[in-house]
Amino acid sequence: MEAVRGQDEAQLDRFEQMVETVAVPVRSRLPGALLVDFRKVAVRLGEVAPEMAASAEEGHEAATALFALADDGDEQSLRQVLRPDPVQADVAWTVACYRIGDLTPSELRDFSSAVDAVGGLRTCDDPSHVAAELVASTAEGIRWTAIFRTGEHATFQLVDPRTATRAAAGSGSQVAEAAEHWRQQLARWAEDPHVDLPVQELPLDLALAADLAATDTTEAMVGAVLQALVGLGQRLDAGRQDAEQLALRLERIEQRLDQLVARLDQPAPRRTAERTAPARSSRTTKGATTKAASSDPSAAGGEPKATTKRRRPASTPAADAG
Repeated sequence: MEAVRGQDEAQLDRFEQMVETVAVPVRSRLPGALLVDFRKVAVRLGEVAPEMAASAEEGHEAATALFALADDGDEQSLRQVLRPDPVQADVAWTVACYRIGDLTPSELRDFSSAVDAVGGLRTCDDPSHVAAELVASTAEGIRWTAIFRTGEHATFQLVDPRTATRAAAGSGSQVAEAAEHWRQQLARWAEDPHVDLPVQELPLDLALAADLAATDTTEAMVGAVLQALVGLGQRLDAGRQDAEQLALRLERIEQRLDQLVARLDQPAPRRTAERTAPARSSRTTKGATTKAASSDPSAAGGEPKATTKRRRPASTPAADAG
């Protein structure tokens, strides 16, 4: 059963990415006001001494800005800022919940969506969980505690050796490189907090690229996605603990599909050029005209030609005698 559930979730992730690829064809966009607010306060947080950053008001303001992005459903903006290394887009998120006195998490929840991860940090299912952490992890082994919450007070923290660690098999310079990339990013935001926000950064795997290339039309792709979603829904267990989260994701996919269907329903431009009947062969026309002229002399504009009929001379007796 666990294997089936894992396959269902992987396929759901796959089709969600396919829908996003078609629904958002642009490569960059201007950041919204909420993202600009986060960038500005993140720049100020970068000016705070590292030993004071955990209790700085700028950290709380940055966390509040991230919560506003989650409320707005801005997945692309959250994916761009909630990554340990700004140049590595392949990130997963884990929310660790704690009870009073816990030294280890009472519950761990993994998320593939940044919006869902921030929502899971804000409200735990268990009211006894008085604290929580949102940890962003890369495939290269960096783990960064981006936001921590105590009660209702949340704080965002930048990447540094205090907030980020690496896996045992990782390179010792990974965290330092990630922190340097963050410093470069903050410098760009300090110059212009309105710089374009890259989108569609997650590389498509080869199988997904093949699926998209094999899709002849957008209608066909939408039909394939809907059919796959129906199959997934039929196999979902009613008692799954994450059913509500999956339902929210399905709802977002359905909204994207509605946008695609609305775009497909727009009338296509009509073709103005019409095919003309093929011209008759000049040879055939000429032949028919010649034939008609020969059969009807008056058709050529002249008078009928007079004909004389030669009469045979009468026979004479002499000729008969000869």
